[in-house]
Amino acid sequence: MALPSSFEPLTRAVMDVTGLCPVPGDSHLDEYLPWCHDPQTRPWEKYNLYLYDWEAAARRRDEKWHAIEAMVRHDAPIELLREARGDGAVEVVEGLAGGVPAYRPAVNISNRGCIPNLPDDAIVELPALISGEEIHGLNIGPLPEMVAELCRREIAVASLAVDAAATGDYQTALQALTLDPCINDLDTARAILDAYLTEQAKYLPQFS
Repeated sequence: MALPSSFEPLTRAVMDVTGLCPVPGDSHLDEYLPWCHDPQTRPWEKYNLYLYDWEAAARRRDEKWHAIEAMVRHDAPIELLREARGDGAVEVVEGLAGGVPAYRPAVNISNRGCIPNLPDDAIVELPALISGEEIHGLNIGPLPEMVAELCRREIAVASLAVDAAATGDYQTALQALTLDPCINDLDTARAILDAYLTEQAKYLPQFS
Protein backbone atom coordinates (compact mmCIF):
# COMPACT_ATOMS: atom_id res chain seq x y z
CA MET A 1 0.00 0.00 0.00
CA ALA A 2 1.37 3.40 -0.98
CA LEU A 3 1.96 5.85 1.84
CA PRO A 4 0.20 9.23 1.75
CA SER A 5 2.15 12.21 0.42
CA SER A 6 2.07 13.71 3.91
CA PHE A 7 4.34 10.92 5.21
CA GLU A 8 7.91 12.21 5.77
CA PRO A 9 7.77 14.86 3.00
CA LEU A 10 11.27 16.23 3.77
CA THR A 11 12.81 12.76 3.56
CA ARG A 12 11.12 12.24 0.21
CA ALA A 13 12.33 15.58 -1.12
CA VAL A 14 15.93 14.86 -0.08
CA MET A 15 15.71 11.39 -1.61
CA ASP A 16 14.56 12.89 -4.90
CA VAL A 17 17.63 15.14 -4.97
CA THR A 18 20.30 12.75 -3.68
CA GLY A 19 19.07 9.36 -4.86
CA LEU A 20 19.50 8.05 -1.30
CA CYS A 21 16.87 7.58 1.40
CA PRO A 22 17.68 9.30 4.73
CA VAL A 23 16.50 7.04 7.54
CA PRO A 24 16.23 9.20 10.72
CA GLY A 25 12.88 10.77 9.81
CA ASP A 26 11.95 14.37 9.08
CA SER A 27 12.05 15.66 12.67
CA HIS A 28 15.69 14.54 13.07
CA LEU A 29 16.88 15.07 9.51
CA ASP A 30 15.89 18.75 9.54
CA GLU A 31 18.42 19.50 12.30
CA TYR A 32 21.32 19.11 9.86
CA LEU A 33 20.07 20.65 6.63
CA PRO A 34 20.45 24.27 5.50
CA TRP A 35 17.09 24.29 3.71
CA CYS A 36 14.78 23.98 6.70
CA HIS A 37 14.78 27.34 8.48
CA ASP A 38 14.44 30.17 5.94
CA PRO A 39 11.92 32.69 7.36
CA GLN A 40 10.83 33.75 3.87
CA THR A 41 10.10 30.36 2.32
CA ARG A 42 8.96 28.88 5.68
CA PRO A 43 9.91 25.28 4.84
CA TRP A 44 8.60 24.04 8.19
CA GLU A 45 5.10 24.64 6.85
CA LYS A 46 5.77 22.85 3.56
CA TYR A 47 7.34 19.83 5.28
CA ASN A 48 5.21 19.91 8.45
CA LEU A 49 8.25 20.27 10.73
CA TYR A 50 7.87 21.01 14.43
CA LEU A 51 10.01 22.18 17.33
CA TYR A 52 11.28 19.84 20.02
CA ASP A 53 9.27 20.01 23.25
CA TRP A 54 12.09 20.67 25.72
CA GLU A 55 9.82 21.00 28.75
CA ALA A 56 8.06 17.70 28.08
CA ALA A 57 11.43 15.99 27.56
CA ALA A 58 12.70 17.40 30.86
CA ARG A 59 9.60 16.09 32.64
CA ARG A 60 10.06 12.61 31.15
CA ARG A 61 13.74 12.63 32.13
CA ASP A 62 12.87 13.60 35.72
CA GLU A 63 10.25 10.84 35.87
CA LYS A 64 12.81 8.27 34.75
CA TRP A 65 15.34 9.45 37.35
CA HIS A 66 12.69 9.18 40.08
CA ALA A 67 11.85 5.65 38.89
CA ILE A 68 15.53 4.64 38.98
CA GLU A 69 15.98 6.15 42.46
CA ALA A 70 12.94 4.17 43.66
CA MET A 71 14.50 0.96 42.33
CA VAL A 72 17.77 1.73 44.09
CA ARG A 73 15.85 2.20 47.36
CA HIS A 74 14.02 -1.10 46.70
CA ASP A 75 10.72 0.80 46.64
CA ALA A 76 10.01 -0.38 43.10
CA PRO A 77 10.65 -3.67 41.26
CA ILE A 78 13.47 -3.87 38.69
CA GLU A 79 11.88 -6.53 36.48
CA LEU A 80 10.77 -3.98 33.92
CA LEU A 81 14.41 -3.20 33.18
CA ARG A 82 14.81 -6.68 31.71
CA GLU A 83 12.63 -5.59 28.79
CA ALA A 84 14.21 -2.18 28.38
CA ARG A 85 15.33 -1.23 24.90
CA GLY A 86 16.61 2.05 23.53
CA ASP A 87 18.71 3.23 20.61
CA GLY A 88 20.77 0.03 20.53
CA ALA A 89 23.15 0.39 23.48
CA VAL A 90 21.79 -2.71 25.21
CA GLU A 91 22.05 -4.73 22.02
CA VAL A 92 25.63 -3.59 21.45
CA VAL A 93 26.63 -4.61 24.99
CA GLU A 94 24.92 -7.97 24.49
CA GLY A 95 26.83 -8.47 21.25
CA LEU A 96 30.16 -7.60 22.86
CA ALA A 97 29.62 -9.71 25.97
CA GLY A 98 27.58 -12.58 24.59
CA GLY A 99 30.14 -14.18 22.33
CA VAL A 100 27.61 -14.53 19.49
CA PRO A 101 28.22 -12.29 16.46
CA ALA A 102 25.51 -9.67 16.11
CA TYR A 103 24.56 -7.31 13.29
CA ARG A 104 23.41 -3.80 14.07
CA PRO A 105 22.05 -1.54 11.31
CA ALA A 106 23.34 1.66 12.92
CA VAL A 107 26.29 2.13 15.31
CA ASN A 108 28.25 5.32 15.98
CA ILE A 109 31.96 4.51 15.52
CA SER A 110 35.12 5.94 13.95
CA ASN A 111 34.94 5.89 10.16
CA ARG A 112 38.30 4.16 9.54
CA GLY A 113 37.82 4.06 5.79
CA CYS A 114 34.28 2.69 5.74
CA ILE A 115 33.20 5.87 3.92
CA PRO A 116 36.31 6.78 1.90
CA ASN A 117 35.32 10.38 1.15
CA LEU A 118 34.94 11.27 4.84
CA PRO A 119 37.82 11.65 7.33
CA ASP A 120 39.01 8.40 8.93
CA ASP A 121 38.69 9.79 12.46
CA ALA A 122 35.17 11.15 11.97
CA ILE A 123 32.41 9.53 14.03
CA VAL A 124 29.86 8.13 11.60
CA GLU A 125 26.72 6.04 11.91
CA LEU A 126 27.26 2.75 10.12
CA PRO A 127 25.93 -0.79 9.93
CA ALA A 128 28.31 -2.97 11.91
CA LEU A 129 29.14 -6.50 13.02
CA ILE A 130 29.75 -6.93 16.74
CA SER A 131 31.76 -9.90 17.95
CA GLY A 132 34.85 -10.86 19.90
CA GLU A 133 34.69 -7.67 21.98
CA GLU A 134 35.07 -5.61 18.80
CA ILE A 135 32.81 -3.56 16.57
CA HIS A 136 33.55 -3.76 12.86
CA GLY A 137 31.95 -1.10 10.69
CA LEU A 138 30.88 -2.27 7.25
CA ASN A 139 32.42 -0.60 4.21
CA ILE A 140 29.60 1.20 2.44
CA GLY A 141 31.72 3.00 -0.16
CA PRO A 142 31.84 6.70 -0.99
CA LEU A 143 28.82 8.91 -0.53
CA PRO A 144 27.52 11.10 -3.36
CA GLU A 145 29.58 14.28 -3.23
CA MET A 146 26.63 16.45 -2.21
CA VAL A 147 25.84 14.18 0.75
CA ALA A 148 29.51 13.88 1.68
CA GLU A 149 29.87 17.67 1.75
CA LEU A 150 26.88 17.99 4.08
CA CYS A 151 28.53 15.43 6.35
CA ARG A 152 31.92 17.16 6.18
CA ARG A 153 30.31 20.40 7.30
CA GLU A 154 28.78 18.68 10.32
CA ILE A 155 32.16 17.12 11.11
CA ALA A 156 33.76 20.57 11.01
CA VAL A 157 31.06 22.02 13.28
CA ALA A 158 31.53 19.20 15.81
CA SER A 159 35.32 19.50 15.67
CA LEU A 160 35.20 23.24 16.37
CA ALA A 161 32.71 22.71 19.19
CA VAL A 162 34.96 20.12 20.83
CA ASP A 163 37.98 22.42 20.50
CA ALA A 164 35.98 25.26 22.05
CA ALA A 165 34.81 23.09 24.95
CA ALA A 166 38.34 21.83 25.60
CA THR A 167 39.98 25.26 25.52
CA GLY A 168 37.19 27.57 26.67
CA ASP A 169 37.83 29.75 23.62
CA TYR A 170 34.87 32.00 22.85
CA GLN A 171 35.96 32.70 19.28
CA THR A 172 36.17 29.01 18.41
CA ALA A 173 32.71 28.41 19.86
CA LEU A 174 31.37 31.30 17.80
CA GLN A 175 32.94 29.85 14.66
CA ALA A 176 31.25 26.50 15.34
CA LEU A 177 27.88 28.21 15.55
CA THR A 178 28.36 30.37 12.47
CA LEU A 179 29.29 27.29 10.44
CA ASP A 180 26.19 25.40 11.56
CA PRO A 181 23.78 25.06 8.59
CA CYS A 182 20.87 26.23 10.73
CA ILE A 183 22.48 29.64 11.36
CA ASN A 184 22.23 32.27 8.63
CA ASP A 185 23.07 35.43 10.59
CA LEU A 186 26.27 36.34 12.47
CA ASP A 187 24.51 38.42 15.12
CA THR A 188 22.07 35.57 15.77
CA ALA A 189 25.00 33.18 16.26
CA ARG A 190 26.62 35.52 18.78
CA ALA A 191 23.31 36.04 20.63
CA ILE A 192 22.72 32.27 20.87
CA LEU A 193 26.24 31.66 22.15
CA ASP A 194 26.03 34.44 24.76
CA ALA A 195 22.67 33.17 26.00
CA TYR A 196 23.94 29.59 26.15
CA LEU A 197 27.11 30.48 28.05
CA THR A 198 25.06 32.50 30.53
CA GLU A 199 22.45 29.77 31.05
CA GLN A 200 25.00 26.93 31.33
CA ALA A 201 27.76 28.89 33.09
CA LYS A 202 28.07 26.49 36.02
CA TYR A 203 28.82 23.63 33.62
CA LEU A 204 31.27 25.61 31.49
CA PRO A 205 33.75 27.25 33.90
CA GLN A 206 36.44 27.20 31.19
CA PHE A 207 34.63 30.09 29.45
CA SER A 208 34.56 32.35 32.49
